Amino acid sequence: MTNPRSLYSRPTYYDAVFGGWTAQEFFFLLDCYHRFSPQPLRRVYEPAAGTGRLLAEFARCGISTYGCDLDVRSSEYCIRRLSRFASASDIRIADMQFFRPPVKVNLAYSLISSFQHLLSEECAQSFLTSVSESLVPGGVFILGLQLTPDGGRSSEPEDWVGFRGQSKIAVRIDSVRYSEALRIDECEMKSVIHGPRGRSRFREVLKFRTYTAKQILKTTRRIPGLELVGSYDFTYDLNNPVALDQKSKDTLLVFRRRS
Repeated sequence: MTNPRSLYSRPTYYDAVFGGWTAQEFFFLLDCYHRFSPQPLRRVYEPAAGTGRLLAEFARCGISTYGCDLDVRSSEYCIRRLSRFASASDIRIADMQFFRPPVKVNLAYSLISSFQHLLSEECAQSFLTSVSESLVPGGVFILGLQLTPDGGRSSEPEDWVGFRGQSKIAVRIDSVRYSEALRIDECEMKSVIHGPRGRSRFREVLKFRTYTAKQILKTTRRIPGLELVGSYDFTYDLNNPVALDQKSKDTLLVFRRRS
């Protein structure tokens, strides 16, 4: 499935906007894994892998990579990117809610709120169960999401800018419809590519399920295989864990697979 009006389906431009933190994210994942697991890191899995920018960093280190995504163009780009490395890789066009890699992995991660595209409790638990059962005992799962603090979420739009060659890519993400009762935040993402031959405009609607700290704890505690062992924020500072409470917003949760 590919949305022709989505920046996500234009992998090089998407990475130009959202790929600036790749090194910081990669080293956080690597260091976090080694802090919470004594096992060698041999296999990693990224649901909603997209362009594969993080998987490529692991592949560069000789680590086997596995992933899935529903977007055909991004998946094909990811496959080509990983084919440059000698390490094994297996990328599928599949729904992350149900997908499981063909082998158990040491580390799984989803850092950019992809989990919140699952709009019901049933879908969320199905995904978390699939991830849990994809991990070896003692394996680590790192989940990034934007929590809603007490007092409500910010209504300010997010603006992002990236550059590729002679092109400038500007992105604005703005909440257009929010339901606290339904726990749905509907956002409009507008992208403009300013290139030497003119402008290209893209618009898409994204829906996210909202979570407070209490709600995400309730959901994840229903997955018996996962044990919460740490929480951090988007500074990716492993030496500065944060409390998971009513003030939490941008959050990284670290789970370990129970034996």
